[in-house]
Amino acid sequence: MNRKLFIPILLLVIVALACGLPGGSSTSDEDDAATPQTATAVDEPSPSTAGEMVTQLSQAEKAVVRIVTTGAYEYPEGKVETGFTGSGFIIDPSGLAVTNNHVVTGAALIEVYFYGDSKPYRARLLASSECSDLALIDIEGEGFTYFDWFTDDIELGLQVYALGYPRGDPEFTRHQGFISKKQATAYTNWTDVSSVVEHDAIINPGSSGGPLVTAEGKVVGINYASNATDNRYLAITYKEALPVLEDLKAGKDVLAVGINGEAWLFEDGSSGIWIYSVTSGSPADKAGMRAGDFLMEMEGITLAKEGTLSEYCGILRGKPEGAVLGVKVVRIRTGEVLEGQINGRQLEVIDNFSAQPSGQSGSTSAEGYFDESFDGDLSNWSQFVAAGDASKEFVEVYNDALRFDMPSPETYAYVENPANFYRDVYVEAEFSTLQGGRNGMAVICRASADGWYEVRMSTVGNYAGAYEVYRYDPALRERKLNPYFRLLPTERSYTRDIKTGFNKNTLGLLCSGNSLVIYINGVEQTAHKKEIIDDVLSEGTVGVGVMSFSGGKVLVDVTRVTTQAP
Repeated sequence: MNRKLFIPILLLVIVALACGLPGGSSTSDEDDAATPQTATAVDEPSPSTAGEMVTQLSQAEKAVVRIVTTGAYEYPEGKVETGFTGSGFIIDPSGLAVTNNHVVTGAALIEVYFYGDSKPYRARLLASSECSDLALIDIEGEGFTYFDWFTDDIELGLQVYALGYPRGDPEFTRHQGFISKKQATAYTNWTDVSSVVEHDAIINPGSSGGPLVTAEGKVVGINYASNATDNRYLAITYKEALPVLEDLKAGKDVLAVGINGEAWLFEDGSSGIWIYSVTSGSPADKAGMRAGDFLMEMEGITLAKEGTLSEYCGILRGKPEGAVLGVKVVRIRTGEVLEGQINGRQLEVIDNFSAQPSGQSGSTSAEGYFDESFDGDLSNWSQFVAAGDASKEFVEVYNDALRFDMPSPETYAYVENPANFYRDVYVEAEFSTLQGGRNGMAVICRASADGWYEVRMSTVGNYAGAYEVYRYDPALRERKLNPYFRLLPTERSYTRDIKTGFNKNTLGLLCSGNSLVIYINGVEQTAHKKEIIDDVLSEGTVGVGVMSFSGGKVLVDVTRVTTQAP
């Protein structure tokens, strides 16, 4: 290991993760964007039908559940407390349900919803398998409708149905398709499943862990990955699942040390597994591994050389459960290299390196403050689209204003001033709402390849008069997750300082040191300030954005953008 930090630049994923999005939202869904989905727990919810085995598709929705998890996860850009959604299905009337390991491992809280229910059932993780991407949870209660398994030979052309709750939507979905490959090759960066079938029944983020069933409701496999551009959808077959589930029912983890991670490649050719979370009490936890560690070697073997978990899972498969395994870890946050053992001696520091966060240039423009009235062209500005059709232009100069002409639904467009880079800055924009349904208007600061901070307000629609602050994380988008997560307030906040309807408003954001301060029509929102707990977004450009969520085309003019020293 060179005494230098090498930041991951390429994530090899041949098929995309089909797990859910933070807070049950799609990448472009403003509702509860990047916020853990919450619900009021109830004492004794009751299933709609008790103890029946699914024998036809019309019964299937009673045994498929929407899973919502909440936990703390460490990404290269920093720690995030958020929630994710996935799907699962019941295999026993006592409430045992199957899902994917990547849906639930590392979660502090697991709740499940049945179709049509607004209140959750409590659930707990019994055991999981990292290398088969399977987990078994126990839903509180009994007498549930459940699935049986299809155990005949899986033939090409077998008609199948993918069931689940894609994108965290509470509406149950069913997609029809056919088995297109009996033994698919599936190299992914988060697991190493041996027995996989390929099919063309559509699955999307949030479908992970849902069942792939026959017309009679028999489970052929568990959906876990997709590549929509090639119309490839993958399921773990019953041949792999059933033996693993026997151990999971006994509370025994299989091919697992207690991490939720993904393979990464580095710009110098080295590789490793980024650990997003560590299960409390697991062998990895007892060895001293932490969320945010890079697991670089196991038993002296370099891991993830091809951007997959093949080496990691190969070592686990070649060793008895509970075997002592030597590991080497890089802890980027502290600049330490550690060695130790799984099921043996704890990690100890053996080396240090000098670490500098990704994207930091080491210099910041001390000048470059401006007052832009858009009475000329856009040569000093650059447009980008965070959600919607990135090939289209949604912004133009019109009547001395920067006009955002946004289709509905779900388009997010921004302009930034790339000529000036700031660490500490106050940026303010004047917005005029001219037309539209539910909208959002934003100013951003410290924008770079690592993301940006954003304050957003709404003047029309369900959330008129509300404001929020987000951080945008492109690493989450690469993982097919919602890249927006709310920093403050913890829930959407309303203020009378916003002029709702078709009016003019000014929105300002002070990015200074370790704090963000919001100003709406010149009034500081003193009830909501936020300390920035990481130093990844220490400098960058400023800009403005407009969002169209639903209810018709959105038309907004930005008549002025100014920046000042804090």
